[in-house]
Amino acid sequence: MADCIIADLPVGVDVAERLSVVVQASYQVDDEIQVVNALKRTFQKMDCDVMSATDPADAICIINNSRFDIVICDYRMP
Repeated sequence: MADCIIADLPVGVDVAERLSVVVQASYQVDDEIQVVNALKRTFQKMDCDVMSATDPADAICIINNSRFDIVICDYRMP
């Protein structure tokens, strides 16, 4: 079982920069494409492999078949 950290971070916190030392593969899940794209750009700047999903069913399938250093997920998705 993977470790899980749930954090409700304030806007403007540069978490990605702080994580750049340990994150090589990231996965973003959010129903708002703008949020997914912003996170994708941030992690790509760190030369991180990035995957993303906007559909919960797709997200679960990908998580079950892949490994990531970090998963950022909107927990209030429809």
